[in-house]
Amino acid sequence: MFSSNTLEEAKYTAAAIQFFKMAAKSEHGIRAGARAGTPPPILKFNAYGVAHAKNIPCILRSFNYTLPEDTDYVTFDDAVSGKISMPALILAAIELVPQIPPKTVKDNFNLQDYASGNQLRTKGGFL
Repeated sequence: MFSSNTLEEAKYTAAAIQFFKMAAKSEHGIRAGARAGTPPPILKFNAYGVAHAKNIPCILRSFNYTLPEDTDYVTFDDAVSGKISMPALILAAIELVPQIPPKTVKDNFNLQDYASGNQLRTKGGFL
């Protein structure tokens, strides 16, 4: 949930929505040039400390958000986009897909180390 009770929070929410929209897209079109056809960017997912998720490489598969009917809006002027209205509360859902390179798994993953928790302290991004 994103709350926008102040002007600063509304600007942050607008920026977060724009980031999630961008992160779900690949490069294409004439202006992309040599980057045309490249997949969406690889993101690093971190949550709740090392025991849950640390630097997991992933792509954003989908992004959805709802605009509730019964909420107030915060309106502000953006230098790039013009006037923007953000609801005081938005429920957002993102779907991330891990993108661990096969070579990383082959070279670094060990089930015994993973089971004991030893791989939580190493690089590799294993969930």
